[in-house]
Amino acid sequence: MLNKGFVLENRYKIVNIAGKGGTSVVYRAVDLKANNAQRAVKEVMKTNGADAYNARQESLLIKEFCEKDVKNSYFPNIIEIIDNKPEALYIVQDYIDGVSMEKLLAYDPFRHKTVLRYAKDICSVMSFIHKCGMIHSDMKPDNIMVVRSFDDFENMKRPDKYGKLKFIDFGSVIERRQGTFAYTPAYAAPEQFNKEELDERTDIFNIGATLYHMLTGKKAP
Repeated sequence: MLNKGFVLENRYKIVNIAGKGGTSVVYRAVDLKANNAQRAVKEVMKTNGADAYNARQESLLIKEFCEKDVKNSYFPNIIEIIDNKPEALYIVQDYIDGVSMEKLLAYDPFRHKTVLRYAKDICSVMSFIHKCGMIHSDMKPDNIMVVRSFDDFENMKRPDKYGKLKFIDFGSVIERRQGTFAYTPAYAAPEQFNKEELDERTDIFNIGATLYHMLTGKKAP
């Protein structure tokens, strides 16, 4: 754990903890070498070597996606991967000032026009991933950040007060092959439950379940 005020690599000054996961902590930091631009610093402990390896590979994939998708910028920009510490791996990326779609849907379903606007972005990203020869296999609201477009967090419950989407968590992105990877039951296609071969149609099913959640405020039964 990094303390508030700690400066990582003489560059990233820790402001606070932005979130915690099972094997990682995400900090909000300022970049002292980039005019105090806000960054997100993900700390992954190396206690389990597989966790750090997977986090590094996922970050490299996001970096590749971001570089190929400069026009739309649906992916967070990976600034640096710091792997010179014995105890932890640190992944630095642009800070996303927003909230997960999952959290917004906990209040109310989205308006139809909002669903249509976001559905186009979700389909565009999925098409991009497919053109890269891969499938996502776990598209869901919790993996989508809705970027805040106003300074006032009083509007937090209003998805129409938010701007474009940013897509996160690509640990499930795989090349088209046998489906033996983790999935989220509420959004999963039948072949994922049956551990059958996954393809682009798997992602289409995941998108459909995500749109159902957006329209109804409920996860698919």
